Amino acid sequence: LTVLSNNVKEFLIERGYKGEIEVTGNPAFDKLLKEDDSNEVKKLRKLLNLNSNDKLILWACPPINVEKECLDLKKVFSYLNDFVEKNINYKFIIRQHPNSKIFEKEFHIKNGLFCPKDLSLEICLKACDILMTYNSTVLFQAAILGKKLITHSHSPPVFASRFGLDLNNFISQEEFLEIIKSSKKQDFSKLGIDISDDSCDKVIKFIKRILN
Repeated sequence: LTVLSNNVKEFLIERGYKGEIEVTGNPAFDKLLKEDDSNEVKKLRKLLNLNSNDKLILWACPPINVEKECLDLKKVFSYLNDFVEKNINYKFIIRQHPNSKIFEKEFHIKNGLFCPKDLSLEICLKACDILMTYNSTVLFQAAILGKKLITHSHSPPVFASRFGLDLNNFISQEEFLEIIKSSKKQDFSKLGIDISDDSCDKVIKFIKRILN
């Protein structure tokens, strides 16, 4: 079994897994670290008229079928939109779930935009300062980049604290206003993730070893 981090390995051992476990990281995250997207990141922030001191919030929307498990998504949009209306140094970008869109028709947003179809998740993550979502592996991707992590779940935390994510959850507008400015950037050292080598290469080496 190959896993993301030492934290995950320890969790599985505690739960009784008896097989061999290799910590490789997630090959799906390799693109996040390997590719230089700096020009695309600059273009996106320029499109939103953001300077170096301004903040970009990325809302990675959950699929529509989790509405009962997380905060009402219309409220989430309302809190977000109201906040950037009153705080001119903040803008936001909405990235809808690829398999289940919350907004059937995308519309003009005064202080934000819907993610263009040709814009990758990796570029959005690198361009943003804050990631907001419900419960997704995108939290780990943003954590690897040291972003601020905000969630909107009825039952926090969406991931156990042992996995190292510095999550800030809100269920009301008052809590949203409080955490949007007070939350701190993710401490990478808590994640137990090794990014010194390519994860895909680690998986291949592990497979070769167990086959020989």
